[in-house]
Amino acid sequence: LRWLRPAVGLLALAWVLVAARAVQRFELLESWRFTGQLLCLIGIVLALLGAPEARVRLRQRALALLLLAGVAVSVLGSGDNLEALGSRKQIQVWGAYHYYLGAKYFDELGYDGLYNETLRAGRELGIPRLDAVKRVRDLRTYQTVDAAPIRAADRGPEWTDARWAEFKADLRWFTRGAGKSFWPNVLLDRGYNASPTWHAIGHALTSELSIRSPAGRLILVLLDPALLLLAFALSVPAFGVARSAFVLFAAVSWFGNSGRILGQFWIYDWLAASWAAASLWRLGRPRWAGALAGYAAAVRIFPVLLLAGPVLLAGSALLRRRRPDPAVVRVLQGACAAMLLAFVAGSLASHRGPAMWLDFTERITHHSEEHTYGAKRVGLGHALSLNLRGGLAELPSKENNRAHVAENRPLQRALQLAAGLLFVLAVLRARSADVLLLGLPLLYFGTVASRYDGSIWVLLLLLGVARGGGRPDAPARADDARTSEPAPAGDARWFERPLARRLADAALFACGWLVFANPKECEEGIRAYVLGNVALGAWLFGILAREALWGWGDEPARRSPEPGPPLRAPGIGRLGTSAPQEQPHARDDRQPHVDELPRE
Repeated sequence: LRWLRPAVGLLALAWVLVAARAVQRFELLESWRFTGQLLCLIGIVLALLGAPEARVRLRQRALALLLLAGVAVSVLGSGDNLEALGSRKQIQVWGAYHYYLGAKYFDELGYDGLYNETLRAGRELGIPRLDAVKRVRDLRTYQTVDAAPIRAADRGPEWTDARWAEFKADLRWFTRGAGKSFWPNVLLDRGYNASPTWHAIGHALTSELSIRSPAGRLILVLLDPALLLLAFALSVPAFGVARSAFVLFAAVSWFGNSGRILGQFWIYDWLAASWAAASLWRLGRPRWAGALAGYAAAVRIFPVLLLAGPVLLAGSALLRRRRPDPAVVRVLQGACAAMLLAFVAGSLASHRGPAMWLDFTERITHHSEEHTYGAKRVGLGHALSLNLRGGLAELPSKENNRAHVAENRPLQRALQLAAGLLFVLAVLRARSADVLLLGLPLLYFGTVASRYDGSIWVLLLLLGVARGGGRPDAPARADDARTSEPAPAGDARWFERPLARRLADAALFACGWLVFANPKECEEGIRAYVLGNVALGAWLFGILAREALWGWGDEPARRSPEPGPPLRAPGIGRLGTSAPQEQPHARDDRQPHVDELPRE
C-alpha cells in the first residue's frame, strides 16, 4: 500500500483546490480586504494551536491540510487568479510594464527614460490611453511635469529602427485592455529601479521570453511560485513540514504581497534565496548559505542583513584575539564570493559597465529618500512621520509627513539605538541556527521599505524552532548531533511550543489584520498602514528583546551521557564558542555538551 499515502495526498490537494475555487465562484472573496482579514485570522488560530496531550499524528495531518488550504485560498483570493494562467490576463500589467520593458530596453532607456519614450511611442502608435496622460513623473527629479512637450519630442538617439519597432510592439501589447484612468496613474510611479545584478537576470529573461507569446508569459509568471516552492522544499528537512508550510502561508498572505505572487516575474528571488540560506545554514552548509545570502543582497541590497549576525560574531572574536567560529568564516566566504560574481555579472549586463553600479547607487538613494513619505510603506521612519501629538486627528499626507519627520528625529534615533543594542545582545547569546535571521528586524529600524519587502520578516517565524527539524528517526545535524536519542520531529513539536512562541507567531498575523481592517479614507491609503506599521515595529522590537533577554528556543531535547556519532559538519551550537571536533572514540561522560560549554 505504498501508493496509498501519495494518493490520499493528491486527493486532499484536489479537494483544497476545488473548495477554494468554489469559494471564489460564489464571490465570497471579492474584497481583498475581507480576504486579508480572513487569512490573518486563520494564521492566528493556527499559530495558537497547542495541546501536547492529544494525538500528534492526527493533528499533524489536520494542520498540514489547513495550511495547504490557507495557501490555496490566499493565492486565489488576494488578486492572483489561477484560472487566468495561459491567458492574457495572467500578467499584472503595472509591475510587469516597468520591469519587463525596463530590463529589455535598458541600453536605450537607462533608469530615467521609460516614461518619456512610452509617450513618444504612444504618439506614433496612436494609442488613446496614452494620449489621455496629461502629467508624467520626471524620473530624474521625481517631480510631475507636463506630458505634452515630452510626447511631441523625437525618440532618443540610442534607438535603432529595429529596436524601436520592437519596443512599440511590446508597448502596444501592454496598453491593450486597461482603462483610460489606468495609464495616467502608471506614469506617475517611480520607474525601473533594479540593481545591476537583477538587471543582468531580468535582461536575459526578457530577451528570450516575449511578453507577446502565450508560452513566454506563462513561463515568466510561474518563475516566482517555482522559486518559493523550491525554498519550501529545502526548508522541510531543516525545519519540518509544518513550520515550513506555516512560513509559506505567511508569505503568500502577507499584506504587501497581495496580487504579486502570480502575475509578475522574478520579484521574489531574494525572498526564496533568503529562506534557502536560512535552511542551508541550519543543515550545516554554511558556504552555500552564505552564497545565497550574498545573491539576495546583490539583487535587493537589504537582505545583506542576513549577514549582520555572522559579521558581528566574527568581529567580536577578532577583537578578543580569538579565532572566529569556522562556520561563521565559511558563511562569509560564500557571501563574498557570490557578491563578487554578482558584481561582475551586473557590470557586464549593460554598456555602462561598472559605472551602472554608480548610477544605481545614486538612483536608489534618491528613491529611498522620497519613499519615506508615501503610502504602503513599512519602517520606523514611516511610522514616525506622523504627528504624534495630534495622533490621527490630522489626516496623514505626504506634505504633513515631511513636516513631522524632523520633529520626531530624536525619538527615531533613540529607538534605533535601543534596537541596535538588543540586536548585539541577541546575536551573542543566540544559538547558531538563529543567527542568520536576527539581523532582519534591523530593516524596519534602519530604513523605510516597500510593503512587499517586509515579507522577509515571515522568516522570523523560524526563530527558535530549528531543533527537531528533519526526519523523526534521525538527529538534527547541528545542535542535536551529539545526542544518542533522536530529537522529536519538527512537526510533532509544533504542538509543544512554549506559549511565548505561539503568541509571537500569532502577533505577526495580527499586524497584518490591522492593515486590512483599517479604513482607506485619505491620500493613498496612508491611514490604512498606520496601526499595522506601528504594531509591526512593536513585534520586531519584541523579537529582538526576547532573544536578547531570554531566548526563543524550544526546550532542548533530553541528552544522553552515551557518546554520540561524530560530527559531519562544524558544530553549530551556541556561536561565540568554537566547539571541539568530535573524536571517533567514546568521550568521557563528564564532558559537557556543546551547548553547555563555557563561552570563550
